[in-house]
Amino acid sequence: MSFLITGYSVALWGSAAVSAVTAAVAYRRRAAPGGRALALMLVCVAVWGSMAGFESAAVGLPLKIRFSQLTYVGVVGVAPLFLLFSVAYTGRKPFRLGISLLLWVVPLVTVALAFTNGSHGLVWKSFTADPSPQRNLVYYGHGPWYWVSLGYYVALVLGATVIILHASIRAPRIYLRQTLVMIAGVVVPWLGEVLYVSPRNPFPGLDLTQIGFAVTGILLLYGFSRLRLFDVVPMARSLLVERMRGGLVVLDLKGRLVDLNAAARQMLRAEDAAVGKPAALALPALAAHLPAPGTAPEDQTHEIPMPGTEDRRLELAVSSLRDPMGRSGGVLIVLQDVTARHRMEQEREKLIGELTKALADVRTLQGLLPICASCGKIRNDRGYWENIEHYLAAHTGAQFTHGLCEECIHMLYPELDEPPPSADAPP
Repeated sequence: MSFLITGYSVALWGSAAVSAVTAAVAYRRRAAPGGRALALMLVCVAVWGSMAGFESAAVGLPLKIRFSQLTYVGVVGVAPLFLLFSVAYTGRKPFRLGISLLLWVVPLVTVALAFTNGSHGLVWKSFTADPSPQRNLVYYGHGPWYWVSLGYYVALVLGATVIILHASIRAPRIYLRQTLVMIAGVVVPWLGEVLYVSPRNPFPGLDLTQIGFAVTGILLLYGFSRLRLFDVVPMARSLLVERMRGGLVVLDLKGRLVDLNAAARQMLRAEDAAVGKPAALALPALAAHLPAPGTAPEDQTHEIPMPGTEDRRLELAVSSLRDPMGRSGGVLIVLQDVTARHRMEQEREKLIGELTKALADVRTLQGLLPICASCGKIRNDRGYWENIEHYLAAHTGAQFTHGLCEECIHMLYPELDEPPPSADAPP
């Protein structure tokens, strides 16, 4: 084997390296919707670019044809995986198993025909060497199956592009930067494809479509590292209504604050820059009630005081946020101001306490009371003798007025106890 390193081969290997790095980053986020399909797609792009780089550097037609055949191993997987990624990432209903398997029929046939092209010429029908030895290029004349596979490839990528663009356009404003990254990511490969087949291609022989997917990888790397591209699930925001009176908070699987609406921001006294920070730090009022990072919480409810107030209360309803396939994608917290209900419960508890105490006091008067036979004092629970009116006033709330009965008046004040004058007596 002999190779001649050219600018084309370096560019292709560089794009393959970028795709490989992006694939590794995407694989770390494989639990996110579409993460696994995107990682596999970028692996295919990396294989595509590396084999295309070797084809560009290889010297001799047989060696170039062999690397071109190996290039198809990566090429045929890009479009189906890109479509599967778009469906999963935008929260659409996943394909049934039968349809998913059918997506791979044309790619597998294409690989088989590429490796047996010498016997039928359905993929390549001619090979023309570039007149400049320094360029070390071969131009391929494509057979009928190439156009079939290209049409299939374009149809799948077009479908994926429409799905992503539709979801991106409908995404709320808060996802503007993520939306622009996704739109740019799907548009760049199309530009590369147009230039590649155009007679005005400034780099004839260079696979610009593969370079375009490498640029997509760079954009996705930026989205992963700076915009939390997979931490912010587009379908999660559709559950939030910015103007609703109840508060809504969304956390990702790592316990970071992904989103909160205006009501939640006001209830929790949260700053605008809180999004993206660990929720326990950004929302300290909720720290004691947040699930551990990486866990999917069971539905639970808590009641806490509203931050910055003494008598206002919040009710938290914590639940797991799941994607259409049932996988946990984060945590949803619903906040409600239950101050009025809390005050009513407090009043009810106070009233119940007062009634219970009154009933207990009444019950103490239903038993036997120790009373002095001489002075009439009552012995209380502490063993002290207490005036009867004081005892009854303390245990019943009754108020006493004092006066003299007729017998006491006769005994103490006989002069006041004279009978009234007769009607017949003279004046």
